Amino acid sequence: MFEVNHETLRNWVRTTERAEATGSPVSVSASEQEELRTTP
Repeated sequence: MFEVNHETLRNWVRTTERAEATGSPVSVSASEQEELRTTP
């Protein structure tokens, strides 16, 4: 199991909602890569 703080979870939800609104899965992968880069 891994820990996910509330801020990260909110950011992930916002990213998912934004991706669904635009219908662009590419933006999701790009955001996920950014999330991985910024996560210690």
